[in-house]
Amino acid sequence: MRTKATRSGRLSWQRLNPSASNKPGGLGVCWMEPGGFKAVRFGRAVAKRLSNGQKYHAAGLPSFSPLQKCTAALRQLAYGITGDAFDEYVRMGDSTSRQCLNNFVLGIIQMYGKVYLNKPTYEDIQQLYAAHEKRHGFPGMLGSLDCMHWEWANCPVAWQGQYHQGDKTHPSVILEAAASQDAWIWHTFFGCAGAMNDLNVLNHSPVFEDVYNGIAPDRTFQVNWATYKHIYYLGDGIYPEWDTFVKTFSYPEDAKRIKFKGAQEAARKDIERAFGILQKRWSIVKQPARVMEIRTMSNIMYACIILHNMIIENKNKAICIVPHDLPDPPNPQLTEEQRMANLFQVRNSTIQHNLWADLVEHIWNLDIDF
Repeated sequence: MRTKATRSGRLSWQRLNPSASNKPGGLGVCWMEPGGFKAVRFGRAVAKRLSNGQKYHAAGLPSFSPLQKCTAALRQLAYGITGDAFDEYVRMGDSTSRQCLNNFVLGIIQMYGKVYLNKPTYEDIQQLYAAHEKRHGFPGMLGSLDCMHWEWANCPVAWQGQYHQGDKTHPSVILEAAASQDAWIWHTFFGCAGAMNDLNVLNHSPVFEDVYNGIAPDRTFQVNWATYKHIYYLGDGIYPEWDTFVKTFSYPEDAKRIKFKGAQEAARKDIERAFGILQKRWSIVKQPARVMEIRTMSNIMYACIILHNMIIENKNKAICIVPHDLPDPPNPQLTEEQRMANLFQVRNSTIQHNLWADLVEHIWNLDIDF
């Protein structure tokens, strides 16, 4: 016979209160793990959004506190557990815990999305140039670009055809991201159907919209005494021959190309490492998604990426210092002809081949073995 769960907010508060942070100006949540305590601290605005005003039961007792709601939301993100797993620990039901998760990720996105999902500024680009050239030997490299699939367990039956790829066992939703050497994720685009490949996702992605609209900061750099205007990402073989992508050689024919192939593949592991850290730290994006809406999946994914970048900054491992008072992005004032001219310039394969050749010579002259 099934036993009835005792959902007492007072009992769960007494359990969490010794771990609560009483410092002014924020809300602290921590819990015990095999490797020690895991702690996360947020501002009062997140706690205010989670609380939505202190509610009271019919008996006049207060409902769940912001600390209890944050704990329920964070445990779902970190462990990927279901909402009804909090009956014993937080004394919270399934619907309440899922509502706490939705409010939590919305609060994270609204509060910190502008800072931690922002495109790099001119100062950030110069710091990334220097860090990547020192670490990987690629001047002008902004990061690595790739896609990751998040399995969708509760995908509606009518949609499974467009969200199911041939080499996958279940429907999925695609995340396109670009990461730097410190695993900081600078670009995110989530929501494309799992049946698409990386090239289809790129055609829908806004990764180069600031370049097309003429509002991107100055990205000029030099390679082998040649000047180039646009930054580039390292990508695999499916990406097109644009001057914003540098791919490797499928069949290198000489020693120069063999060395370049090793350098490019070694540097492109940054994005794979960032995906691995993201899935290891937030298990909810590694396990099949149990939600029914794409919008909810997007909010969860973006919130996990924001928290991922926040942890990198908190550990002082970020290459760039993130300003928290960013101005609003400028509005593009280009005509359609000017925008199309910028688009054709980005997709110029001749510039890409020249950049490719200059990078091969640059890597060959470096005293580094890959």
